[in-house]
Formats: sequence, structure tokens, C-alpha cells
Amino acid sequence: PLLGEGERKSFVRNYLAARGKKLADQQEFRISAAPNAANARWLQTLLDDISVFGDYEQLGKRLGQCLDAKSTAELYKLLIKRLETDYDPENKGTVKMFFSLLWASRRGLNPDTELGVMLESKGISSDAWQSLSIVVDDLLLSLGGVVALANEDIVAAVSSVYVWGDMEKQLHAELASFFSKQEGISERKVEELPYQLCAAGE
Repeated sequence: PLLGEGERKSFVRNYLAARGKKLADQQEFRISAAPNAANARWLQTLLDDISVFGDYEQLGKRLGQCLDAKSTAELYKLLIKRLETDYDPENKGTVKMFFSLLWASRRGLNPDTELGVMLESKGISSDAWQSLSIVVDDLLLSLGGVVALANEDIVAAVSSVYVWGDMEKQLHAELASFFSKQEGISERKVEELPYQLCAAGE
């Protein structure tokens, strides 16, 4: 159900207060008056972003960028770009590969034995990807020992930002190679390998 304007105002103030944050009355009004704020996922995503935005002097500009996002997927794209700045300052591909590998998986990846192993094989430290994983927990769905992208909007955002040209087949080929090297037959191998081979065109 869509949120009414009164519900939005209350949600904005209470949600930020729970995180020890407070906006100026004018900024709260700008958010609650935005048409997209009726969408609870869009509104929560915006509030999550600005609640961790560290540059107070640039907060108004950041808020304007977020309010210009026409959909939750567009808002997620802004969030992904901020994560690159905050969690991949050396441009090692931490954020890109973290989200891209999850995007290409059929049902998700085990963070320790699958996703983490592949990221660390690319020179991304365990501290780097684990720190990112904690921060983006709300964007992930954990089920049966694997984590996956939580909803269709974050899937669309990752696809738009990272998966273009030959990247899609490259990701599926990488996952196919990873699972094909596992010895024997396991439930995870059966879940992922045939799908990845097919998606990679192999």
C-alpha cells in the first residue's frame, strides 16, 4: 500500500531519529512531499542513504540527487555509486564484483565458501568485502546459507550499472568455471552449474 503524506512525515522523522539523525524541517518536507515517497521501499532507501552521508555541507545537494530519482532502481544506482566511493577508494572492483557475482547467480551465493572465495581470488581482501556486506545487508536476502539480491529493483540497478556488453556472459562463465571445479556432486553444484553453463552459452 502507498503511504499518505502524513504517514511519510512521521516515517521520515522516526526512521532518522532511530539512527540518531535529524534533518531541517524544510528537508523533511521536501522528502515527504515527493511523489515517490509514497513508495515505502523508495523512501526507506533514500533515508538509508542520507543517514550515512557524511558531508553535512553537501547533504542538500545529495538530497536533491536522490529526490530526482524517478524509481527505486534509479535510487539504488545512486547508492551503488556512493558505495564505490566509500568502500572501493582504490578502485579494485570490490563493489562491482560483489554485486555482479550475486546478480549472475541463480539463487544466490554462500558468502564464505563461494562469493568470498571468488572475490579474494581477484585480490579483494576479506576485510573489504565483509565490511561491504555488513553495510549492504538491507539489500540482500539470506536464505538457506546463501545470500542474494533482495528485490527486483536492486537487480535492475546492478544490471544497469555493471552488466552491459559481454559482461553478462563473462560473469556466467566465471561462475560456471568456479562450480565446475568443485569435486563430486553437491546440491549447490547442481543448482548453479547447469544454469551458468546455459547462460554463458557453453
